[in-house]
Amino acid sequence: MLNLSQKQIQAVLKLPAPEKYSHFIKETVGSDEIWTLYKGELYDGNLEDSPMEGEYAYLQDDNSNLFLPLWPAEVYADLCRVNSWEKFQPIWMGIEQFIDEYLPHFLERNIKFCIFPTVDDTGVIPTVEQFVRDLNTELSLYE
Repeated sequence: MLNLSQKQIQAVLKLPAPEKYSHFIKETVGSDEIWTLYKGELYDGNLEDSPMEGEYAYLQDDNSNLFLPLWPAEVYADLCRVNSWEKFQPIWMGIEQFIDEYLPHFLERNIKFCIFPTVDDTGVIPTVEQFVRDLNTELSLYE
């Protein structure tokens, strides 16, 4: 878990979108944590036992596309627990678990990803191909 100062948090939140996205990729892979918001009983990580539908916070665009918000650290997810997301809790998954188990689950349901949204900004919405390529490229640096 990242231990960030208020100064570090504010500096990252002020980054332009492309730099915030790069920061997300590096921090997520480096810490082996990817964070989102979940409502309901926490589970043991077994995807087959977890209630996947309707329990995650989503953003929705004008065309009814759903986007799962993702952050590199708990503190950023926690900052977004307002309004309709106030009852959601930050949860994390390991990066390889995300790629191997969660990513296919969400893609089967045509759910895309929104990287680093804030209360004032919808974040970065990469193509799925770009997102997976960037994660794998960063992961290759750790092999």
